[in-house]
Amino acid sequence: MCTALHVVAYNGYPGVVELLLENGADVKLRGGGYETPLIAALVSMARVLLTVRYRGGWFGCKRFESTVRVLLVKGVDVNARSEKHGTALEAASRGGMELYKSKKLVKQYAT
Repeated sequence: MCTALHVVAYNGYPGVVELLLENGADVKLRGGGYETPLIAALVSMARVLLTVRYRGGWFGCKRFESTVRVLLVKGVDVNARSEKHGTALEAASRGGMELYKSKKLVKQYAT
């Protein structure tokens, strides 16, 4: 089951992610096609980057980086594995150089 946290993480709304977490949303709940909010944010960021790359801009990327950072700081399990996307680090690695900053962040929190 997909939660509100998964949806706002996927759509890159760091402020709403933080608000949900401050009001009791469980960062460890799994559900939806991406299983974790962190993987949802990373996969969506890669999709957005791929789309805008061909339009000549990087609009919207900062909000996904901020979303990833909020989730990591709030204690999301970076080692949780999604059946389709693997761990967060594996999901970020598939995004190529565009996800370099997020990949570096995830590595910092990985055990």
